Amino acid sequence: MSVVAVSRPLRNRRVVVAAALGRRSHFDPVGAVTAEIRAAFARVVDVAAAIPPPRRRAILAYGLAASATATFLFWEDVKGYVAGETADVAAKSLSSDTVKAEATSLVTYMVEDGPTVDRLQSLVVHLVLSEQSLTAVVGLLDKLLQDPRTTASVTQWLQQLLSQDALRDALWQAVKHALLPKRML
Repeated sequence: MSVVAVSRPLRNRRVVVAAALGRRSHFDPVGAVTAEIRAAFARVVDVAAAIPPPRRRAILAYGLAASATATFLFWEDVKGYVAGETADVAAKSLSSDTVKAEATSLVTYMVEDGPTVDRLQSLVVHLVLSEQSLTAVVGLLDKLLQDPRTTASVTQWLQQLLSQDALRDALWQAVKHALLPKRML
């Protein structure tokens, strides 16, 4: 990776604008866009340096005030637009095979990395054995079991499970082996 620096003298100072560029050919559109952005930024710096400092502050203050006013007045439109664009970018990113492959390789690397797995295991053990976690889980379960909708859902789920013959037989065998002495089996 090479670094290209563009320097321009500005009122007894030099402003250095550095752009990190990879190895790109002149046919590369990203490289062309990067060059255009760098040139536009250099023009803005030149124009801003030509304006006296008090006037620069006034222009900045008026610009910020106008931006804040426009944002306040059109907040719902701005919020809807930004949310829509963000959702669109997220949907495109998540549907991209490259992103999925990168995420899969990252997770695979993390799962296969010994020190990471050891740290995650120690974190989980610490969280499970911590008094705060146990108290929070007991409180959550207590509130869940007192909720009539949860009780009805759990009852319905257990009835569906026990209506299966194979599961009912396996459960009966487990209870029988747990309660009866081995000589009675």
